Amino acid sequence: MRAAALSLVVLATCVACSATTARNAFTSAASTSTSGAGASGSGAGGAPSNGSSTGSNGEGGGLGIGGSFAGAGGGAPSCSSAAELVYVFGTDNNIYSFNPPTKTFTKIVQPDCNADGMPNSMAIDRNLVAWLNYIGGIYTFDLKTQTGCTQAVTLTHKFNQIGMGFSSNTVNGTAEPLFIDGTSGGGLAQIVNSSVVTIGDFSNDSNLTGQSCELTGTGDAKLFGYFTTSPYVRVAEIDKTDGSILSDFELSGVAPPDAWAFSFWGGDFYLYAATGSNDSSVIHYSPATKTVDANYITDVGFQIIGAGVSTCAPLVAPQ
Repeated sequence: MRAAALSLVVLATCVACSATTARNAFTSAASTSTSGAGASGSGAGGAPSNGSSTGSNGEGGGLGIGGSFAGAGGGAPSCSSAAELVYVFGTDNNIYSFNPPTKTFTKIVQPDCNADGMPNSMAIDRNLVAWLNYIGGIYTFDLKTQTGCTQAVTLTHKFNQIGMGFSSNTVNGTAEPLFIDGTSGGGLAQIVNSSVVTIGDFSNDSNLTGQSCELTGTGDAKLFGYFTTSPYVRVAEIDKTDGSILSDFELSGVAPPDAWAFSFWGGDFYLYAATGSNDSSVIHYSPATKTVDANYITDVGFQIIGAGVSTCAPLVAPQ
């Protein structure tokens, strides 16, 4: 997501992704990144630094995911390995995978969306469909076939530009509604039958009332927001029934960016941030220990404006 006051020709959405076991899910997965944590590489957008590497045309990362959903950190039942990953969308209009443990980004595909608005945000469902917010609409793009982008929702007014994320209805459940947040103070809403149904506006938390956020959800039926508040950003758990805030944590020292995105993976949160036209950095936040690593990756080599991960993603990092 990018601040509405800024204007770029192309924006992007991001999501983290990993696993070599998922390669067959992608029809054009010709190669994967060859360098892991601590190594630098080159790819679209230039050379990353601080342990990030970029490959091309694969699912990337080299992390196999398996096991039980609530146990060893594996994905949910009925999920492919590829659906357990996180995916990112760059301002170069490419979708990448991101492996948090190895800090590796790998190019997957450039979606064939014929949209009038600029790309702004992304969510991923458990069927490996990317839901892309080009300002003014939501489009669906199948990562398995890598073609056939179609407009699914028309957006207007306070929900013209949004943050978005899927969250399961129940723990281990397969139903995963799409939640959105309006950047112009629209608050939380849900997509129901291609329409926007408003829920609430975070009004129980004075720090977040009237603020906007990027969203990420989990397979244990939770929803979280990355709020670009001043002087420092916040991560909050959101009640999906009324839009109230259940918890609110300020990431001290992390100033609000101009372009941002958000993903959950393995029990932790990954916040993507960029200022102006600069490349994005990745901030790691562990809610279990309340620790923040603002220098997890200082430069990914391209700019990320959205993130999405399906409810198949592991709740605990695989060992």
